[in-house]
Amino acid sequence: MAFFLVFVAGGAAAKDEPARSNKATHARASADYNQSAVARSKACGPVNSKTMVYEVKDYWHGLTQCMRQLRDVWNHGGPDTLRTISGKKVRIQDLVRNQIVSELQKPYVRFYSNKDKGNAKGLTYAEVVDAEFKIKPGIERVALTNSIGVPYNGMGQSGMAYFLSQFARLSKKAGGEIGMRDAAFYRSIAMLSVNTLLTDTTEGGLATSVKCDKSPELQCTWFHSVTRRDLPSIAGGTLNQNLHVVRDLGLIADSMNDTSTEKKRINNAVRAGVNQLVFSNGHVGANTSPNFADFLSAPVGIGKVHWLYYGVRVDNDKKGGYFLNSKGKDCGYQMHVLDLLSSILARAEKLNELPDEFKSCSASAASAYQTILAVDATPNVQKNWSANDGRDYQCNDVTRKATRKSKFLNKLYGSCAWNESLDKELTKSPSGP
Repeated sequence: MAFFLVFVAGGAAAKDEPARSNKATHARASADYNQSAVARSKACGPVNSKTMVYEVKDYWHGLTQCMRQLRDVWNHGGPDTLRTISGKKVRIQDLVRNQIVSELQKPYVRFYSNKDKGNAKGLTYAEVVDAEFKIKPGIERVALTNSIGVPYNGMGQSGMAYFLSQFARLSKKAGGEIGMRDAAFYRSIAMLSVNTLLTDTTEGGLATSVKCDKSPELQCTWFHSVTRRDLPSIAGGTLNQNLHVVRDLGLIADSMNDTSTEKKRINNAVRAGVNQLVFSNGHVGANTSPNFADFLSAPVGIGKVHWLYYGVRVDNDKKGGYFLNSKGKDCGYQMHVLDLLSSILARAEKLNELPDEFKSCSASAASAYQTILAVDATPNVQKNWSANDGRDYQCNDVTRKATRKSKFLNKLYGSCAWNESLDKELTKSPSGP
């Protein structure tokens, strides 16, 4: 017997955001970086008693935090685990389905056919998915869109795809007609989301792929994410969000059948994402994608260390980047980026694909890692690792001991000889003023 379920879209349409000043842009960047902690503390958010789903905030980034929690509940208790929603008990398998479909029905989520290019308006969930969760033939992509109607959030796209892949696995394990149907549906939506990531920005996607400047035989790809919601896809040059995409795509590929065409395509994209960081000339003009070195600040402190910018505006020709506009967050952001990079490079080495350019002590990634070493060695001597221009680089809770254990970057750069002036200063005052 066919299984039918009626869904009602939860939540209101996203409000268009006005253009922001640089200060407001940086404030939004700070909020974006910290929202994961907020999402975790509030789990999936309040419940909508009419739709019987959570009213998840922060678009797909917030949704992935909710999906992580729901996945963990399912993993530990199985598909029949009950969750209380507005006083009613709901099976986790049904709640997950309701939550995902509710999100996909929202007006800022659009589906695109193989004929849609560029700024095409796209189609709604109701226009492409039937009551049995079968997707209309010819649909190639699904995207979270912004106030100007284009995809903008690479990190949200990859997180959505990853957790849908996880739910496809769990649904298949649950078995039965419903489980297998759900698994096929989640897998299809996951791949539609991946397709948006791998499609060029000129074709309605979030990638800029070119031949690598320093190795033309290789492909280099930057995955765009824009913090503001009133800018074109090409403007997105946020380092941690790009790395989230590369990392998530690797996780998705590792969960797939080794002989699948999709896995080969995704692995190629991951390699291109790694190549971009070292084989590209970087942001040398409008609409040229950055490499890792573009995110290194000017050297500061006695150690001449480099802090990592939060983002670069790819769509203009201005050099340099911008920091988070939030007191004391630069150090935590630096460790977040290095943790992502560590995961990506460890996977590349495991596959014998780690570029030699990452193995040198003169690598840009090594310079970023040196900053954390300087902070950890002399946490109370800010002159060793901070600026004199008023920029605040607080590192309240981030230390090498807490973050470097078993990290791949320590394997690469832990024995490097650092800046001589820094070494002398560390020798004089290894633990304080």
